[in-house]
Amino acid sequence: MLSRLLIGTTLVLCTTAQAQNERATYATDVAPIFNNHCVECHRPNQIAPMSLLSYQDARPWAKSIARQVTQRTMPPWFASEKSLHFSNKNTLTDQQIDTIVSWAEAGAPMGNRNDLPPVPTFNDEGWRMGEPDIIYTMQEPFTIEDNIDDIQPEIIIDPKNTEDRWLQAIEVKPSNPGIVHHVLVYVQTPGNEGGQGFGDGELVGIYGPGTPPIEFKDGYGKHFTAGSKISLDMHYHKEIGPDR
Repeated sequence: MLSRLLIGTTLVLCTTAQAQNERATYATDVAPIFNNHCVECHRPNQIAPMSLLSYQDARPWAKSIARQVTQRTMPPWFASEKSLHFSNKNTLTDQQIDTIVSWAEAGAPMGNRNDLPPVPTFNDEGWRMGEPDIIYTMQEPFTIEDNIDDIQPEIIIDPKNTEDRWLQAIEVKPSNPGIVHHVLVYVQTPGNEGGQGFGDGELVGIYGPGTPPIEFKDGYGKHFTAGSKISLDMHYHKEIGPDR
């Protein structure tokens, strides 16, 4: 009887040690997930409330991150996928969510620093798709008053195009991405300049946290008729409060 009891205890101890050795760590398991799915927005001077570029940045938020990914509110993805496939889908797998949750529940261990993946780099000063063929800018900066935290104006750009164009790629680049929640870009053809609210014209582009530029396949594009104007449905959000 004594021998059996000792063997059982030994097996339990070995199993516990094995589970501890296999627990998720930031360096090996969590940092790659953050780098691929989160830091596009969660870094300095971007729309997200905190940076996730380093362990020091991420560690205080471990429980909040676990809660958000479990609820699938982060990364944000609101499309219905019952019968559609999206090429730009940016969601976490069940395994990735389980990894983050187990890491947070274990006390958010760092792991071996030598296992850390390279920190991603971003071209925030330039264009993500390379230098555009043509750039349209707002005629003047939009100013948010101090007593306003959230505002959604419509801003019209008249590029004064005298010839038709085909748009194969569209990139929106805010000068201050830290306060721009999203932008919807519409083309208003001559005679269809609504200017009365959101959704005037044909939707041709979109900007949002983590959303890549729009690029159509070869042979496809958006027709930009001569004389058309560009309507920007802006959403400025001065500050997003953190949720721990």
